[in-house]
Amino acid sequence: MRKQNKSYEPSKGLAFITRNKKVVATIIITLYLLVMIIIGVCLRGDLEQIAYSSEIVGGIFIMAGLVISVLQYTASSVENTILREKEKKVRAAEIANEFQAEIIPLSSMLADAYAKSGLDKDLLVKIEKKKLEMFDKDEVLSIVSLEEISQAYARLYGGYLSAHYTEKNLKRDADGKVTGVRFSKEEKDEAEQTIDLCIQNLSNKLEYFGICLNSGIADEDTVYQSLHSVFFQCVHMMYVFIFYSNTSESDRFFANMSSLYVRWKERYEKLVEQENKELINLKKNVKDRIVVKAKK
Repeated sequence: MRKQNKSYEPSKGLAFITRNKKVVATIIITLYLLVMIIIGVCLRGDLEQIAYSSEIVGGIFIMAGLVISVLQYTASSVENTILREKEKKVRAAEIANEFQAEIIPLSSMLADAYAKSGLDKDLLVKIEKKKLEMFDKDEVLSIVSLEEISQAYARLYGGYLSAHYTEKNLKRDADGKVTGVRFSKEEKDEAEQTIDLCIQNLSNKLEYFGICLNSGIADEDTVYQSLHSVFFQCVHMMYVFIFYSNTSESDRFFANMSSLYVRWKERYEKLVEQENKELINLKKNVKDRIVVKAKK
């Protein structure tokens, strides 16, 4: 996690200068005129001495003006940096809200179809165990075959249907006992369209999500902790369906989604490794204290 830099806080003096530029300029000019009047009075009208003194005083005020200009620029930069950070956090909160409202329902629908079809126990597990890096056709085919992809589509359609059947879909025997479930061609076509549209919409929304975070318009740290787990699951569920079409770098689909996945996965693994090391050290310290007590 990135730590906030407290040194970026502008001082009250810098803030006053930045917000009151005209007042500061008026004060400097007035002060310069007063100094020159005082010098003129003290030198009793000696023009040569007054001219010489004015050069010295003018140089001092020019240097002071340069210093104040630098301070103004510094203060403005600091305030702009803070403002941009706040705007990025606000945008991150908005994106997180959009994620919850638009992406979660789609991912829940797809996850339900995975569970009903049994794909969560074979295909999804197989993808989760693989280190995904290239997100292209060759990598997809190193995990599943073309036949398995085709079967996965069919099983998803069936999973969706099994989660949305009604009483009229039940087949019963003469005693009224349920013997199976049947669906019309229209219902099957609707299931295919629903699942296909779900994958399409979910992938497009996740690509937009990736664009917002990869471009830096939203603060990544704000959304990572709460959304990374769902994001990983979404990518895993859609992986064989949307990245199979990536056959060349010049025509790569969903590049922002895949690059965000790689970056977040590396971050996740580093955090897990760090937590494991801390846990091992904690257990070692406890063990050492127990050993010391036992010796006593």
